[in-house]
Amino acid sequence: MICILHPSTKFQPHSPYPSPLPQSSPCKSMASCKWVPPIFTVLLILLLLISSASSLTPEELAQIPVKFLDFAKRQELFDYMVGVRRKIHENPELGFEEFETSKLIRDELDQMDVRYKYPFAGTGVVGFVGSGGPPFVAIRADMDALAMQESVEWEHKSKVAGKMHACGHDAHVAMLLGAAKILQEHRQELQGTVVLVFQPAEEGGGGAKKMVDEGALENVGAIFGLHVAANHPIGSVASRSGPFFAASGFFEAVISGKGGHAAIPQHTIDPILAASYVIVSLQHLVSREANPLDSQVVTVGKFQGGGAFNVIPDSVTIGGTFRAFSKESFMHLKQRIEEVITRQASVQRCNATVLFNEKAKPFYPVVINDRDLHQHFLNVAGDLLGPRNIVERQPTMGAEDFAFYQEVIPGYFFAVGMKNESQGELESGHSPNFRVNEDVLPYGAALHVSLATRYLLENQPESTSSKGNSQDEFSSKIPLNQCGRLLKSLELKYDEQCDCWVLEPFDGSIHSVSKSLPSPSSFSAPSPSCFTSPTTYFTVPSLPKPREGRCLFGKIVVRFWKCFKPRLYSGTAKNDSNGMRPCGGDDSAKTRSGMQSPLQGQHHAEYYSAMSADERDENLKEVIFYCRKSSSTEPTEVDDDFSLPTWDDPSLNDSRPMDTQEQEELVREMEKSQAQQSRLWRVLFALLLFCFAVFLLYSICQQVLSPWELRYHAYFMEEMLSWMIISADWLAVVAYSSAIIGLLHDSKHHRQWIWYSLFTGIVLAAFWLYYMLRLPRFRWDVIWLPFGPLSGAALALYVDHLLTESSEEIRKLRGYISM
Repeated sequence: MICILHPSTKFQPHSPYPSPLPQSSPCKSMASCKWVPPIFTVLLILLLLISSASSLTPEELAQIPVKFLDFAKRQELFDYMVGVRRKIHENPELGFEEFETSKLIRDELDQMDVRYKYPFAGTGVVGFVGSGGPPFVAIRADMDALAMQESVEWEHKSKVAGKMHACGHDAHVAMLLGAAKILQEHRQELQGTVVLVFQPAEEGGGGAKKMVDEGALENVGAIFGLHVAANHPIGSVASRSGPFFAASGFFEAVISGKGGHAAIPQHTIDPILAASYVIVSLQHLVSREANPLDSQVVTVGKFQGGGAFNVIPDSVTIGGTFRAFSKESFMHLKQRIEEVITRQASVQRCNATVLFNEKAKPFYPVVINDRDLHQHFLNVAGDLLGPRNIVERQPTMGAEDFAFYQEVIPGYFFAVGMKNESQGELESGHSPNFRVNEDVLPYGAALHVSLATRYLLENQPESTSSKGNSQDEFSSKIPLNQCGRLLKSLELKYDEQCDCWVLEPFDGSIHSVSKSLPSPSSFSAPSPSCFTSPTTYFTVPSLPKPREGRCLFGKIVVRFWKCFKPRLYSGTAKNDSNGMRPCGGDDSAKTRSGMQSPLQGQHHAEYYSAMSADERDENLKEVIFYCRKSSSTEPTEVDDDFSLPTWDDPSLNDSRPMDTQEQEELVREMEKSQAQQSRLWRVLFALLLFCFAVFLLYSICQQVLSPWELRYHAYFMEEMLSWMIISADWLAVVAYSSAIIGLLHDSKHHRQWIWYSLFTGIVLAAFWLYYMLRLPRFRWDVIWLPFGPLSGAALALYVDHLLTESSEEIRKLRGYISM
């Protein structure tokens, strides 16, 4: 018997192709199954085999794009994409006016039963296909046309005068709708959510920026976009890692003079002549001011002035674009364009007004392809088209508002070839003779689907195990009796009577009791019999019942508490004739203070001979702390005299305090141990700060050699110049270096170096926060820029304070011994 899911689950086994993706189990119970006609037997066996696979081998993963290309080349789907493309081509709409195009997209998504949100940026549509949960990946298509008159005569020529799809955006929409059909057909197999972004106003309107501002990329982890290319053969793709498209901006200038008759120019001020000088001078910006290795372009594409051939007009309007690959060059061009226009007009006795109109036509940032996504693209495109059909394309001076997406999340943009020698030459984009080779549509759709689905497969969120399967899967909480004296020597024991864990000193007195172990499904309340006072909880890894003869988790908990070294003392002291007692052999001091000796129950010589230097250091500090507390009636007073503890020797039947030589030996060992620890910790933290400094040096080199290639640099492309980034990173290196010197310097003024580092960190924090707040969206992923040097200096200052304080305690101890 063969069964499938009940039709109510919307599983679609009727596809003539086997699914290229792994599926979930196709049948959970016989109640949800129905008989299947023999015609589907082979198909269902394939589906079951795929669904039973827990993971894909590299060979199977490589076959996914090929199968999707087969899907996209089906005649039915190809005809669908061609029909959509031609409908849009016949009715072109300019930026933010794509109402009919948007309606067509929404109607198609409705027919596919794809849910979507509308509107974004006025006419934009965002669809969702898949599980509805993470991970999320977006694929994007632009929708707008150009203000051009189509010159190509064919059956589906533009029906709107002065408007034309001369850049292939109609093909982009058709590809994305074709991809939506394929994805929707396999929605049950998608291991995440694919976001379909239909964007308005790419041609100068900055539609992507508005889409981002209105939340179109919420929860999305990466985005892919494509563009048809007439200069690459069909079946090939072209792209590169790093900067791909240049930053671009618009300018418009009105040059005003004095009009008059062409026969008496001496009575006029000719704005046409002034504008001509301006245009020639603007080209000098590129040929004589720009670095030849730093690509820049200034183009004047608009020149309007006068309406009669024998009249000198009153004013002339010129306009154009300027482009560059670095923020510094881009802003330099902007400044110089304004200066050249106004000053050249002034030389010709004219006035000039220069407008950049960033609100209506925002400056486009540089398109910078993510390195990791570039490798992802190479893998997918190599499997789909073959490595030979992947072209490493040089950066282009064209602009794409896809860069606005890349300012928010990692993104990747590439070109899809559509050149076919047998069909003749194709004009490049923005030409009235531009036409699309419709054979490119299946390749674009297959690339969309393959990039998205492979991304979902390779970026699955970490699975979290469900609680309640065993005692090892929940966390226990260990409460500490706040009145208990937690000694250094602790062990964790399992109390069968109490059915709980106990933290117990080796002398047998229980001062800390654990929470009762909860059931696998829920946490039970602590057993009242296990507590004698208010408790404080801390979370540790789960604690199953120990095996016979060992307690690994007990060692973990003891290690945890050794790190924190809590100072908790009991309210009653135990009297042990063999134990150490307060200074001078005075039992009344022990009774007055109400404290138990930290070395109680062990012979002094044996105790210290069995300890390492670090343990002696810590325990002797506790002895000193104990003696200072026990030497007076008021524990807070620290001025009373005290000596080190006495020790009892039953064989001699005598009690005596430690002599001077023994005290000196202990203190010397303590000084040596403290010096070693101090040196170790200082070097460790200095090494940590050094690693940050090395990273910043790498960042500086990257910014000098490849400006704005690093993502956290590219965020500030519109707000800062390159030298500002480099200067800030150098200042951070200086801050880290000062902190390192302060940690490792041996003079008494070493802390001043750390204070210098702290003040520098404060300046850097203010600098970076100022520019981060100016970004269109606050970037939490670069919060380390303002707080990295500041926190490093603060950490160095805190570590130095702790180590210096420890040294002071030892110096005080030596002073007490010499008294």
